[in-house]
Amino acid sequence: MSGQHGMGGVYEDGDQRNFSNSSFMEEHRTNNINVEGYLPKDKPRVMNEIHSHEIQTATEERHKNDPLSRAQAHGNKPSRGAMADADIQAEEEEMLKKKQLQQTDSMPGKKY
Repeated sequence: MSGQHGMGGVYEDGDQRNFSNSSFMEEHRTNNINVEGYLPKDKPRVMNEIHSHEIQTATEERHKNDPLSRAQAHGNKPSRGAMADADIQAEEEEMLKKKQLQQTDSMPGKKY
């Protein structure tokens, strides 16, 4: 028998992962979670939870800021309301950029 279970193409990327010791230390530095304190058999589970939480927060942030992202994530065409919201958001961002570029000091005669 070979050492692998099943066919390799069946598993998705996130199903089974092996983590190196350096990745445990990196997670401790970036997320302040001491993965070294867990039992060896629980370390991959904790690392997977950390990665899934990071992915979930990134998608929530994208959905919060982009009105078109939810429909596009599901492969659908965005609704007219979402498209209008995206247009309004783009116009507001342009106006803010223009205001920031035009912003000057309010003190007349001030020298730099």
